[in-house]
Amino acid sequence: MKKTLSIIAAVLVILAVACYFFNPNRQRHIDAITEHYAELLNSDAQVVVDARSYSRVVLNHALEYNNYYVCSSSKMLGEPLSFGILGHVFVLEK
Repeated sequence: MKKTLSIIAAVLVILAVACYFFNPNRQRHIDAITEHYAELLNSDAQVVVDARSYSRVVLNHALEYNNYYVCSSSKMLGEPLSFGILGHVFVLEK
């Protein structure tokens, strides 16, 4: 029983350390949100490029980034936009 608990504890510590080192930063959240919404636009290339540029400017100023050390999240105007863990950013849908 003690051996099982120590193995579980070791795995949890390793997982926590991996989460800490691979926690996505603010810029990764901005990139993921921008790319997600650019893919939703079914327009010509110039419209998508303009939308990416404008959304990056807006997100750089208005995005609220929360770092929880093992994961991170972002929101804008009180609405959650994304969640990041282990190097991946998941854009939340409404």
